[in-house]
Amino acid sequence: MYGAEYHQKIIMAAAQIIVDEGLSHLSLRAVAARAGVSTTVIYSLVGKRDDLLRAVSIEARNSFVRAQREVEVSEDAVADLKELGRAYYGWALGNPALYGVMFGGHFKSQEADREPIEPLATAVQRLQIQGKLKAPDSWQVVWALWAAVHGAALLGITDCQFGDQGQELEKFEVLLEGIVRGLVKT
Repeated sequence: MYGAEYHQKIIMAAAQIIVDEGLSHLSLRAVAARAGVSTTVIYSLVGKRDDLLRAVSIEARNSFVRAQREVEVSEDAVADLKELGRAYYGWALGNPALYGVMFGGHFKSQEADREPIEPLATAVQRLQIQGKLKAPDSWQVVWALWAAVHGAALLGITDCQFGDQGQELEKFEVLLEGIVRGLVKT
C-alpha cells in the first residue's frame, strides 16, 4: 500500500529529528508530522520507535557503504584513495542528516563495523604491498585519511568554513592532495 518513497521520507524525517533535536525528541508523532504521513503509515512500514531507530541507523550505514563501493577500483591505488575521499565528502555534504546519525554518537555498536572503511583499507593495503606508504602500519594511514576527510566533511556540513565561501570543494581538494602526499611515496 505504501511504497519505498514513504519509507524513505520517514527515515529521513527521523534522521533529521535525531540530528536537530536529539534522540529524546524522536517520537512517531514527531516523525509523522515532519514526513507528512500518519503514525499508522509509520507503524505499517517501519514499526515501533525502536524499529525506526534501527532502520535509520541501518539506512545511514548502508547509504555510506554504497557511496564508498560505487568508487571503481582502478590500477592506480593513489587515485582510488582520492576518489574514496571525494565520495565520502560528497556523501556527507549530500546527506547531512544521515551523516549526523552515522557519526554523531547516537548509536553505539557492540562490535566494530569495518564494512564502511573496507574500500579505503583495501586501497591503502594495495599501496603497502607496492611499498608506497610512508608509515609502517597501514592502519595508521587508514586512520589518518579517514580522520582528515571526516573532519573536512564535518566542517562542510556545519558551515564552519574559513576564507572564501563557495569554495568548499577546492579547499577539500587541497586537503586531500596534502594528506595523500604526506602519507604516500611518489
